Amino acid sequence: EVSICATGNGENLLPSSLSLAVYTDSIEGVQRAALGGCDTIYFEPVTTISACKCRSGPSPLSYESQVMEASDLCDTAGVRFVVKLPKITGNAFLDAVLPVIKKLSGTGIKEVMVEQCGAAHALMQMDPVPVLCGSAGLNIFNHVAAQNISPWCSLMTLSSELSRDEISVLVHGARSHGLKNSFALVVQGYSEAMVSEDCILQPLVQCHGADRDTHHSAFFG
Repeated sequence: EVSICATGNGENLLPSSLSLAVYTDSIEGVQRAALGGCDTIYFEPVTTISACKCRSGPSPLSYESQVMEASDLCDTAGVRFVVKLPKITGNAFLDAVLPVIKKLSGTGIKEVMVEQCGAAHALMQMDPVPVLCGSAGLNIFNHVAAQNISPWCSLMTLSSELSRDEISVLVHGARSHGLKNSFALVVQGYSEAMVSEDCILQPLVQCHGADRDTHHSAFFG
């Protein structure tokens, strides 16, 4: 999965003030994005649980291994690298991932993108606190929302539902209140219909330990 995001300072829209970022959840996506000349890569490692049998092929590498490999590729290409957390981050996920992020901060990986305030709060309890970026899940749709999040979020991705004129009003309102944060907007990629913590294929394929259903190869997206 790959989405493309444009980032600007909001004060003018000259090409020199814009940067291009790519969201991806695969090492291949990181390689292609780096070769394509993007400025930033937001990488969300693939995670799974042992009980899930939906994924075909071998199990993914460890979270740490995926992040290190992606970071090394970005470092070689001279591309800014940011670890991205998923939209749903339960306690079990945070308990497993936060120590890894803290460990990796010692290797120079110091930026994390969040989709929700709860994950941001958990990250802000770390020492050192990573640089936080906000994805579209934060639903920034007016300058008041931007003001509330601005103290801890260096970059905010605006709601994809905003029109060009509404974006202009938002950024003008933010700047008039002294906000210096960067703003971003998703300009190409998938539009999600639903994000679910539960397995949406159940009970059709009975993925929890049962044999795969013959319909498993069908497209469910």
